[in-house]
Amino acid sequence: MERRQRVPKVYRSTPESVVYIKRLVRNATETPLTQGLALERNLFLKLCITEPALARMRSYEEQKNHLAVALYRG
Repeated sequence: MERRQRVPKVYRSTPESVVYIKRLVRNATETPLTQGLALERNLFLKLCITEPALARMRSYEEQKNHLAVALYRG
């Protein structure tokens, strides 16, 4: 995938997640794989408990529930 195709996806990310992405990329060549994966996991979990992430998860659940009801009703 070309760089210009990936860039817009980053711009849709929250500012905090962009900071974490940059941190991971900058340290990638100097950090052992196991440490890098642990850091990625920890940063991901930090992002999961932010208000924007929780709002997205709630929205997803609501959409999923509406779809299930619509499918059930036929």
